[in-house]
Amino acid sequence: MDTGNMEPVNIMLIGGGIKKLFCAMVPDEYRSEFKQDTFKTNLFRAKLTAAGFMVIETILLVVLALTTREELGSVPNVYYVSAYIFMVLLMAAFLILFSRMEKTDNHSEKTMSATEFSFTSIILLRSAFMSLFDQMRDGQVGVYIAALFAIAVVPYIRPVVSLIIYAGVHLVFLSSLPYFFHPAEKLPGVAISTSAYVALAWIISRTMYKSRVTNFISNKTIQKNNRELQEANQKLETLSFTDSLTGVYNRRKFYQLLRMEWKRGTDQCMPLSIIMVDIDHFKLYNDNYGHRSGDHCIREIGKLLASFIKRSSDMVARYGGDEFVIVLPCTGDKGACTIAENIRSAVEGLNIPHAFSPVSDHVTISLGVYTVVPSDDSSLKSFIEAADKALYRAKQADRNRVYCAVGDN
Repeated sequence: MDTGNMEPVNIMLIGGGIKKLFCAMVPDEYRSEFKQDTFKTNLFRAKLTAAGFMVIETILLVVLALTTREELGSVPNVYYVSAYIFMVLLMAAFLILFSRMEKTDNHSEKTMSATEFSFTSIILLRSAFMSLFDQMRDGQVGVYIAALFAIAVVPYIRPVVSLIIYAGVHLVFLSSLPYFFHPAEKLPGVAISTSAYVALAWIISRTMYKSRVTNFISNKTIQKNNRELQEANQKLETLSFTDSLTGVYNRRKFYQLLRMEWKRGTDQCMPLSIIMVDIDHFKLYNDNYGHRSGDHCIREIGKLLASFIKRSSDMVARYGGDEFVIVLPCTGDKGACTIAENIRSAVEGLNIPHAFSPVSDHVTISLGVYTVVPSDDSSLKSFIEAADKALYRAKQADRNRVYCAVGDN
């Protein structure tokens, strides 16, 4: 059995395991956002912690002063007093710093790391020394242990950073312990128990951080999926209301928007114009030039008609076959007829050959225009029928022309 290639594989596996142990990977596309979001959360919690420490340290200082008036300058009371005053002043400085940092949306990675590292280390160091001072009284390490677990659950810190903080502070604690702890024979027990608590606290800190990473990625994935689904639904909705050949609205969307404009015109007593458009002798064009050329012709005319839509309320739709319809809200008969004539002239300007047309040697269109002020006495059905009759009149008059019919306006 060849084991020559096993060593590199094992090294890779070990390296991967160590990386998973100390790192919680965030995809590159989310990494910056995750760091900023996590820092904002830590900043808010740090403000509360700093304010809480100021209150607690002040209370402890007052209680100590009242209970040990005559012995206030003795050891270890003088250590406690110094620590309380130092922490109150330091937490006040941090509180001011955090309040200013909250006003900035984006922070550099160095600033975020330095802030989290320094604040967390100071809190833990303070608690470690308070427990060292307690060794001169009752030998308790409860303050230090409480701080270990508080640091584990309150801020979200990268596992490798939290390991450095825990290990560094604990090394200071263990090296200082012999100078404060008595009797000496119990020192190993305290060192072992506190080391176990440090390990447990780091595991909890790592779990909390990795959980945040997992939740953040899950939320981003859900948001991305929802966004893609929304975009897909919008595209589907657009397709359901769009004519696949020309890209303009289809007949279904035409009726939907026309009903809305009809109601608006009724409520506001504003004129509503409609232009029915038909390609002259299109059957002859299709029969002689082929369906592919016929589709191209319809597509070009649909594109031209769409170019005349200047307002969001205006609309062009393919009504069916080679027929189009244009809706012009708040437009009187003169304005609608002018637009229709401009469209007719522009289609001639396309110079699409139509050698088989009795009207011209190029493609032309006929247009019927009808304008009315919508009211309860009129109806959408009669409105469309009137426009269709106007188109019929244009065709009767040898085509390639505009026929304008005016209703109650």
